[in-house]
Amino acid sequence: MTNLTPYTYLSLFALTVFVFFIGCGDDEDDEIDDIGPVIVVTPEGVIKGTIVDLVTEQGVIDAQVILVVKKKLPGGDIEQEDVASTATNSSGNFIFEELKTGEYVLKITARGYLGQQAPVEVTRTEDATINFRLEPGVRFKGTVVSDDGNPVKNVLISLGERAAVTSGGGQYEISPVSKGHYQLTAEKPGYHTTHIPGIAVGDSNISQEISIRRKVTGQIVFVRGDVVGNDFFGISVINADRTGEKPLTHLSDLHPAWSPNGREIVFSRSENGGLPQLYIMDSRGSNTRSISEGHFNDRHPAWSPDGHRIAFVHSQALGQPAIYTMNVNGENRVRLSDCHADARPTWSPDGTQIVYTQALLAENRNLFVVDINAFLAAKEVPPTKVVSEPEPEPEPEIALEPEPEPEIVPEPEPEPHPHQTPDQEKKEDDLPQAPSANPSVVQEGVQRLTSSSRDDIHPDWSPDGSKLVFTRETDPFKARVYILDLFSLRHTLLTTEDGYNGYPCWSPDGTKIVFSSNRNGSLGIWMMDADGGNAALIFDELSQDDIISQHAWRE
Repeated sequence: MTNLTPYTYLSLFALTVFVFFIGCGDDEDDEIDDIGPVIVVTPEGVIKGTIVDLVTEQGVIDAQVILVVKKKLPGGDIEQEDVASTATNSSGNFIFEELKTGEYVLKITARGYLGQQAPVEVTRTEDATINFRLEPGVRFKGTVVSDDGNPVKNVLISLGERAAVTSGGGQYEISPVSKGHYQLTAEKPGYHTTHIPGIAVGDSNISQEISIRRKVTGQIVFVRGDVVGNDFFGISVINADRTGEKPLTHLSDLHPAWSPNGREIVFSRSENGGLPQLYIMDSRGSNTRSISEGHFNDRHPAWSPDGHRIAFVHSQALGQPAIYTMNVNGENRVRLSDCHADARPTWSPDGTQIVYTQALLAENRNLFVVDINAFLAAKEVPPTKVVSEPEPEPEPEIALEPEPEPEIVPEPEPEPHPHQTPDQEKKEDDLPQAPSANPSVVQEGVQRLTSSSRDDIHPDWSPDGSKLVFTRETDPFKARVYILDLFSLRHTLLTTEDGYNGYPCWSPDGTKIVFSSNRNGSLGIWMMDADGGNAALIFDELSQDDIISQHAWRE
C-alpha cells in the first residue's frame, strides 16, 4: 500500500465532512414529525347529563338537546347561536365533547314534555354534568276575545283541574297539560260563560282562541247636545245591546237619572232660557211634572236607593251652592253641605251617605262624602242649659194597683213603594253598607276622599258600595276615567286614550261601566268592563255629543 502523507489525511477528513453535510440536507419526501414530537392544543371540555321523566324517573328517549352560546352584537344586543345539538339515547343520556371553555345554554325539548333550559360553564378541570327532569304534558295557550272582537282580560280559563287568567291582551297559557280529553270553560262576571267540550290533548302544544259574549241588559238614558256650545237638544234612551235608540224630549233638558224601579226619570229643565228646575217623567217621556215647587236653579238630581228622596244641587242667587235632598213630591227640602255648582251627587247603596264634588278655597275640585245623619245631628241647636230648682219634699208613697198589660196589636204590612221594585224592598240591615274611610275630616259629617291637583268630578257609587268611578279632568278637553277604592282610597286608571273620557256610570250589576268619549270625534257612548278592558262603542251620532249621567243605566 502506498504510504499516505499527512496532507492526504487532512484532505480525506475534509471530504468526509462535506459528504456528511450533503447527505443531511432537506429531502422533499421526509416527514416533519421525524425531527421530533409537536405539541398540538385541542379542546377537551365536556358537557354530559341525563334527562328523565319527572313522574316515572325513567330516561326520556330522543329528547333534543341544543347547545347555545350567547354573542354580543356591535349595538349591545345579545343573540343566541346554536353551536351543537344531539339527542338522548335509550337511557336518556347525552354528551357534548371537545368544547371550548366558556359559558353555554342548554335547551331541552321532547315530544310530550314541557321544555327546559339551563346555563352551564365548560372548564378543562372537570366535566360539566347537568341533569334534567321534564314535566310530562304540553302547553295549552291562546287568546280570549269578546263578541266585539276585542281581547278580554281577567277571564278565568279552566281546563280540567288546571286554570289560568287572561292578561291585559287577552292571552292565557295553561301548562303542563297531560294527554287526555277535557272540557274548557271561560268565565268572567258580566259575560256569558263559554263551554268547549271534547278538547283532545296529545303530544303537541295547542293554541285555542276563545270567544266570550257580553251579558248586557237594560236601558241607558243620556243627553244629546253640543257641550262646547252649551246647547242641548233633549233626552234619549238606548238599549244596552245598542238597539232601540229613541228620543224622549226635545227641550234643553239635562242630568237624567232613573228611579230605582226604572219606571221614571228625574231631570233638570231650563224653560225659555230660564234657571233650571227639576222634573219627573215616565220611561216613555210622558206625564212630565215639576217637583221644584217654585224653586229655581235646581240641577244634577239623583234618586235615593229606597226611592223616597232625591238629592240635587241648589244654587241661590248670591249664595254658595249646596247639596239638598227632598221628597219625590218636592216637599221637605233639606240643606246639606256646601258643594261645587257642578257637584253631581251620588248616593251610597244603603242611602246613608252622598258623594259629591267641592272646591275648597283656591283648590281644584275634589271628591267629598257627607254622612247625612251625622251632618244633620251636628247642625241641631244645642239644648238650653236648665237651672236646677230645689227638690221638693218627698210625698208619702201610695200603693198603686198594677195596670193591665196593653194588648199588642200587629202592625199592618207596609204598602209597596211606588218607586221601588219588590226586589228593592229590603230591610235596612240587608243593604250594602257604605265603608268607613279615614280621610281628612272637613267638618262634622263631611270627609274628603281625594286631594288631586286635577279636577275629580262626575262620581258614581258602585252597586256593592265599595268603589267610586269618576272623571279626572286635566283641562276642559282632556279627561280620563278612574276607580277609587273606598277602603284603601287608592285610585286605578281605567282609560288611557287621548281626548275626553268622562261621565262614567255603573251597570246595575257592577260588572260594566258606560261613559262618554270623543275618541271618534264627538262625544259618544262607550261601554267597558269594570276593570277597564274591552271598551266598545254603543252609540255615537257624529252631529252631536252624547252625555251620560249618574244612575243612567236601568235593568
